[in-house]
Amino acid sequence: MKSPSWWAATRWNSRQPEYEVTVPENTRADHLLRLSARVRATGETLQYRISEGNEEGLFHLDPSSGSLSLLRPLDYEIQQQYELVVEALAGEARGEARVMVNVDDQNDHAPVFLRALHETQITEEDNRHLPKVILKQVTAVDGDAGRFGRLAYTISGDGMFTNGSRPCFSVDAASGTVLLLRPLDRDPPHGRPQWRLRVTATDGELEAHTDIRVNLKDANDNAPFFPSRTTTATVSEDTPLGSSVTRVVATDHDDPEEGDNAKVTFSLEKNAIDESSGRPIFAIDSDLGVITTALCCLDREKTQRYVIQVVATDGGGLKGTGTVVVDVDDVNDVPPRFSRPEWTLDVSESLDPDNVLATLTVVDQDVTNDFAYRVVPGSGRGWQMFRVEGAPGALPGGNLRSLEPLDYEDADHREGFHFRVQVTDLGEEGWGRKEHVAETKVRLSLVDENDNDPVFSEDAIHLTLPEDTPRGSLLASFIALDPDNGGESRVRYQVAPDSDPGHQFAVDETGAVRLVGNLDRETADTHNALVWAVDDGSPPRTATATLAINVTDVNDNPPFLSEPREVQVTENSEAQLVARVKLGDPDDWRQGHGPPFTISLDPRAPPHVTDSVRVTLDRRGDDGRGVGVVWTRAALDREERPALLVPLVVGDAGWPSLTATVTLTLHVADVNDNPMAPAAKTVTVHTMQRQGTAVPLGRVYVQDPDDWDAASKTYAWRDPQTGFFLDTSSGHLSMAPSTPDGRYQLSFVVSDSSQGQDDVEANVTVQVKSLQPSEITHTTPLTLAADTDAVVRPDVKGGPSVLSRLVGAARTWAGGGGMVQVLSVQPVEGEIPRHAFGSLLPESPTLTTFCCIIKMS
Repeated sequence: MKSPSWWAATRWNSRQPEYEVTVPENTRADHLLRLSARVRATGETLQYRISEGNEEGLFHLDPSSGSLSLLRPLDYEIQQQYELVVEALAGEARGEARVMVNVDDQNDHAPVFLRALHETQITEEDNRHLPKVILKQVTAVDGDAGRFGRLAYTISGDGMFTNGSRPCFSVDAASGTVLLLRPLDRDPPHGRPQWRLRVTATDGELEAHTDIRVNLKDANDNAPFFPSRTTTATVSEDTPLGSSVTRVVATDHDDPEEGDNAKVTFSLEKNAIDESSGRPIFAIDSDLGVITTALCCLDREKTQRYVIQVVATDGGGLKGTGTVVVDVDDVNDVPPRFSRPEWTLDVSESLDPDNVLATLTVVDQDVTNDFAYRVVPGSGRGWQMFRVEGAPGALPGGNLRSLEPLDYEDADHREGFHFRVQVTDLGEEGWGRKEHVAETKVRLSLVDENDNDPVFSEDAIHLTLPEDTPRGSLLASFIALDPDNGGESRVRYQVAPDSDPGHQFAVDETGAVRLVGNLDRETADTHNALVWAVDDGSPPRTATATLAINVTDVNDNPPFLSEPREVQVTENSEAQLVARVKLGDPDDWRQGHGPPFTISLDPRAPPHVTDSVRVTLDRRGDDGRGVGVVWTRAALDREERPALLVPLVVGDAGWPSLTATVTLTLHVADVNDNPMAPAAKTVTVHTMQRQGTAVPLGRVYVQDPDDWDAASKTYAWRDPQTGFFLDTSSGHLSMAPSTPDGRYQLSFVVSDSSQGQDDVEANVTVQVKSLQPSEITHTTPLTLAADTDAVVRPDVKGGPSVLSRLVGAARTWAGGGGMVQVLSVQPVEGEIPRHAFGSLLPESPTLTTFCCIIKMS
């Protein structure tokens, strides 16, 4: 209900004033309006009253104030307007006015359906004359008389979709008439026998509802069907005539109360026929759907499965079909038999008792068999050594196994085995049912396998031999036999390579071991040669015997120089003791093949050695082993000879005594005792690239017999030149790799403080030449290790220098007629073993590594 409101207006006409006020219905208003009149004469009291229109006593007019109010609420549905005539009295004076009271309608009545439920019936799937009216009188009433008395209708419920699909029903919004828009389905799975709807009437604010039930009359539009299109049943093959097999059930969604629409009867459309009699095998109860056997009896071994077709028909003649699959259960009515009457087996002796020797297969058409197997006691040779167990898997059979290992080398086993095996399909309890027992023969022969290693008659021999035992000596004989193949297998012998890395022993086909190399106690004082005996099996098997040899010493090594091997003495010094030389000997000293040693200066030593050195023997030195005492006889001069090679004759105490000549190298240490003199040298540089590190050119050269005085010299430029670098402390000169081709004259001064010499001139000429790619292809870098002087100077015997011999060798490599040019010789870091150069290198204790680049064309 809206809040009370009213309004008033005053209008004047030629006869009398007129007031108008509007008030909502159902509202009690204490004050509607105030009337006002003017009195012309003074002193008169003004009085108000309603003279007409208040016959029902709904209004009250205050006599003194002229205030008009309601005594009871007004009802719009009873009267929409009231007209009042009021008077104003003042003494004899009288005046009238007209008041129009308008009643404003309020929504104070909800719609009401006269019936809470409307019900109708139509036939399902009727699509004639659509859309069509199915209910006309679905209307509601509303007590409101104004705008709230106008109703609108809507419908909801079954068949009214919210997903955009076309609805099944509609309602006329003004009249409430219900229409069918689409044919309806009564039957499952998507239909329903009754469709429930709700119609709603609303006046814009208030609403009312009524329910509608649309009942569908059934039409026979559904054929019967089987919930499961295939029914599976099982029946024993010995089932008697008339036994129940299974029951089929069909469903018809039509109304069972509507005639015979849903009444179903059963029949067999496709039956199984017995081939021998031509009679059907199954029958069906038309009302109950029970399937029974129509003959006796079934044979699973002939037919294991039957497939029959069942038809369900309703009262209107509609049909549905289904399939029944009848599996025939087995009855153990067929005896077993072995697939062979006799089994001939060749079995490897290497199979252990866990291995299956053979599977004795069984044939039995039954599937309910309980097979049991046994070896018939006393049925033949070796029957007690075997057992038979059921084989797993689908194929029936018994697995034959041995109870103990089989060995071809056993004479009894080698003759073979024969026995009988039985089977029953009734389990262990079936041995008494002879008609269910079958038998087969087994003949088993063993196949020899290479399962035995050869056997040595003696697997270890120990010998003690002197190290000078002659080659070809027979050391021992090993004989091996192979138990396989009745001891007839061939055996071959060989020495295990890893046990004889020096190939010193050999064995022939008889097992005889001979010495084919030299024994050397100093290299190895024991040998453990393994002799293999290998049979001819596949794969071959091997046995091993050991020949252990202790090697005894023979005095076959002379003494050697132990320490020192090189000594040094300063030049110009007086005669002095320079070394006490100790000797060693690799022979066995416990056998007298060693000290005491003898040492003396070789009488064949050159005069410059005998004139400079003397040697004596100190027999007590080195704990009585003997020491050679070496003295200088006079002062030595390094500039005359930088080193002396002192030959010593040494001997041991063996019988006979062994002697040898060893060399003690005596280096003469340099003293700066010679002044330097001006000198010049020329350096040729062949460049192959214009970038990288600086190119070394060697040391600035001055003539000075001394060669150990580099530390006392200092170097300086006399005329510095761009692209060349000087180390002033060492005198080493280098060149930038980008220096252009050309000839450069470099001038230096050298000072030696120990000699008191200053600014001695030294000149270096540098010739720079670039190599072309064609020249580089014929250029070979060689790295060699040699004494610094020996590279360019002749050796001590006057022979060619190392570099000269290198050029000669290169010329030989080039074919003898080519030209060989040395491009550079540079010292480098690191060492290279002397033996890498063979006879090119001289005997020299001090080696430097050089990189020589030669060109051959």
